[in-house]
This record gives sequence, structure tokens and C-alpha cells, in this order.
Amino acid sequence: MGRIAKSREQRIYEGNVSHRPLPPPRPQYPEGAPARPKGMTAGARRVWDAYIEQMAPMGFLRLVDRFALERLCEDVALLKELQKGMQALTREMKRKAKTQGQKISGSALVMLAASQDGRRLTATINALASRVARQEMQFGLTPVSAQRLEGGGMMPSASIDPIEQLLGGTNIQ
Repeated sequence: MGRIAKSREQRIYEGNVSHRPLPPPRPQYPEGAPARPKGMTAGARRVWDAYIEQMAPMGFLRLVDRFALERLCEDVALLKELQKGMQALTREMKRKAKTQGQKISGSALVMLAASQDGRRLTATINALASRVARQEMQFGLTPVSAQRLEGGGMMPSASIDPIEQLLGGTNIQ
């Protein structure tokens, strides 16, 4: 694991402070918002449309991102479905406890967490939510990752033109 490696362009922009050889340039993929894939669930299609609406104006989407974005949308839709299922299971447990004459003390979520089904469902939801958070960071859908993709916080004290630096000049303005 560890930190995400900086790209060649970002290291040139910030100045190669590590003095290690620069990585090879990244492959150039055609830019543009990918078309929504066929066969997605209804919930995933709604998530796709919302994400594309947010990300397309930023201009960093590529056609090759389609598969990763599809996986993210399906995961978000599944997460929402599991959360609704957890609420339904909680209501069912409350109803069962009432019909059996048990006094319901504390939160129904505590009752749910104590059951085997509740523990499994909670663990599944937490794992999926963690995976969704990691995927959203890759697409710049969290505040910190959006700033990283937009270039916020990366500006050195003197403006250095990365193209000039690649060509051997140091155009400091």
C-alpha cells in the first residue's frame, strides 16, 4: 500500500525533489465521457448519470475509464440497496419483538447488531462502503481527491512551465 505515486507530469510540475529518474510518460488515451454501458441495474444507471454530470465538465474523464466507473456505480447502487435492507431487517426485528411481548430497550440497531444476520449485513455494508470510498477517491469525487486532481495545493512558490522544463529550460515567471 502506501501513498499513491505521483505522475511524471506532477513531479515535473512540483520539481523533482527526490532526484530519482522520472517515470515514463503515461499513455495518452482519448478524452471524453464514456457512454453508459448496457445491462446496468436501474440504481446503477441513476448513479452513472449523477457521476457523469459531475465529472464530465472537469475534463479529466477518458473513454477507458468506463469499466472502473461502471464498477463504482454498481457498488454504490448495491450499497444503497443493502442499507435499505438493513432498515427493513431492523423494522422486522422490532415487529417480531413486539409480537412476542418483549420490551424493546435501546436502539433497534443494537438488537440488529447482536443477531448473526445483522453482524453479517453490517460487515458487508462496511466493506462495500470502504471499497466505494476508495473508488470515489480515484475519480476525484471526494473533496481532497478533487483538489488533488484539479491541481490545488500543488503550486510551487515560483511558476514553472512544465513544457519548458521538459525541453531543458527553466521558465520561471
